[in-house]
Amino acid sequence: MHGADQTEAPPPPQLQPPASKLELARDDLLLFMSRSYWGYLAIVHLFLIIGDGALFFFLLMGWQTLCGPNFEPSCERRDTTYNISVQILNGLFTYGVLVTMPWRLANTHHLWCSRRSSQAGCDFYGKPTEAIWFHIPPAHRKGIMALLLLGNTLGQFANQATRIVYFDFELQATSPGSIWTQVFFFQNFACAFAGAIYQAVQERRLRLGQSGRFPPGPLEEAKGLYLKWRARGSQTAVSVAAESGPQGPMEMVTASSSRRVDDAADDGSSHLDLQRVLCAGAGGDGD
Repeated sequence: MHGADQTEAPPPPQLQPPASKLELARDDLLLFMSRSYWGYLAIVHLFLIIGDGALFFFLLMGWQTLCGPNFEPSCERRDTTYNISVQILNGLFTYGVLVTMPWRLANTHHLWCSRRSSQAGCDFYGKPTEAIWFHIPPAHRKGIMALLLLGNTLGQFANQATRIVYFDFELQATSPGSIWTQVFFFQNFACAFAGAIYQAVQERRLRLGQSGRFPPGPLEEAKGLYLKWRARGSQTAVSVAAESGPQGPMEMVTASSSRRVDDAADDGSSHLDLQRVLCAGAGGDGD
């Protein structure tokens, strides 16, 4: 039995307004897309793009022997192989935008259509979050989504449509097929590249401006691995360990790490308190 002086913990605050059917369906879909096997499929997808992309590039540059030693300007075997390679590559790109489409649609709805707060630091429900993506200012997130959803996703669907209409080598190599297939191909790539760079720049600004708050990104991870690799092969580490005195290197690292964790916890608490105020003040009625 509980003591007389013990009180039950208050129930967690209810989401107001309650989650709509659309929001619940979005959560279920994003949870499904976050399962581990999608990561394994992404690795297979990447290797398929690399392999077929290499074949496409070699055929494009004429680095092949399908047409014999004289490399005739027109060769049915080469042209057929080239067209098959292009169609496979295009299908792989379409698969890529399909699996990223739920996340892009969810963010587009949140930023433009939802009545939940989309202020920096607020998630899909207008609640405080430490996910770095939601800390990018809304105007910049809108710009990124415009490039990735409108430019890349819809652009790739248009590119796929042109490859269905102009399905063989002759149709895609002559006008108007050569124009439409090339226009959407380069437009799609340009938007994907611009959107990725735009997001990386915004996240890097957040990491530099609030050091230690957010986990490192791909560039920071790569830099850290490189520095560890250099340090592992350096002999200076041996001399530092010998001169460290009664407090060994491991104790120094442990103490330093503990201080960083404590500082980060204090900073994180203050950040979350501020976010709760901002998100609550900017929130409205949900969909």
